[in-house]
Amino acid sequence: MRLSIWPLSSQPWSSVVETVTHADRTGWDGAYLADHFMGDGASFGAEDTPTFEATAALAALGALTTRLRVGALVFGNQYRHPAVLANWAATLDVITGGRTVFGLGAGWQLNEHEQYGIDLPPPGVRLERLDEACTVLTSLWNQERSSFDGRHYQLHDALCRPAPVQRPLPLLIGGKGDRMLGIVARHAQ
Repeated sequence: MRLSIWPLSSQPWSSVVETVTHADRTGWDGAYLADHFMGDGASFGAEDTPTFEATAALAALGALTTRLRVGALVFGNQYRHPAVLANWAATLDVITGGRTVFGLGAGWQLNEHEQYGIDLPPPGVRLERLDEACTVLTSLWNQERSSFDGRHYQLHDALCRPAPVQRPLPLLIGGKGDRMLGIVARHAQ
């Protein structure tokens, strides 16, 4: 059995580090952080709760651990271009010696999108973007150069260097619903 931990990004940094390094020392499999910038005012806490940004926090945790797999449950596809995330994930995989698990979802948290002026299209469009983003990510991680001409994303003879240590870099997809199952079947490891 593999056990992973999901410490809240809204607790003090010293608590996150203590939890994750304890999991690393005691044989847990992975540590994951949420990719949110604030609480949702409900189950993810109050909107004004300080929340660590996931890419910075995961890089720090990856450098502080030696065996634990690290990743996000899950990155919101609306917040960052997938080519930017592909390069970040490849870098984290090098930093950790091949311990990255990359999680991606369509995005949903309305207050983050509203406050930061980030478009939150209807679910169907978010799923189209997620499907294309998965293609962009895996292409950049697995090919010397990548070109892609999608409805939402385009690549033109693009590079992702350094390349990830893992081949393939594990892609975890978070979401729900029947349409999500097709995306999972096409892309997830």
